[in-house]
Amino acid sequence: MVAASIEDIAFVGSCEQAVRRFIDNSEEVIGCVAWLTNPVIILSLARIRQCRIVVTADSVHNRASLGLHRVARQVGCARGRFRRLMHHKFIVRLVNGQPKEVLLGSYNFTRRSSQNLGESVVVIRDEHTAQQFASEADRLWSTARPIRARHARR
Repeated sequence: MVAASIEDIAFVGSCEQAVRRFIDNSEEVIGCVAWLTNPVIILSLARIRQCRIVVTADSVHNRASLGLHRVARQVGCARGRFRRLMHHKFIVRLVNGQPKEVLLGSYNFTRRSSQNLGESVVVIRDEHTAQQFASEADRLWSTARPIRARHARR
């Protein structure tokens, strides 16, 4: 059995860069994020081969679509939970379809969150841990609904 290792840790202003590194070094990711409005992160997600993200879609955080249209059109796989607030913030890196690493933390995937003082992310390399988070992402994906047209304007 291989021990888990911490691959990356970021605080405050460097969280966005850590998330981008994680995504940019991936070919396939699955995960859940409370809000997805940071255009830099959205463009990184749009560039990878395969992506399934469950994201909270609500009128407060996604007014005028604020980037969800880019995910729905370019990545084509975002879903939202409209009535209940999902507060997860994690992305699992898959290699050949198998969970390998997980990025998680308090960081919301929004532009404003990059300036919050109390944000952090950590990347854990451990297949067992990554599998548990992948299972949670799959569970939420199966209950999520597609983003409604008003949240995913083209």
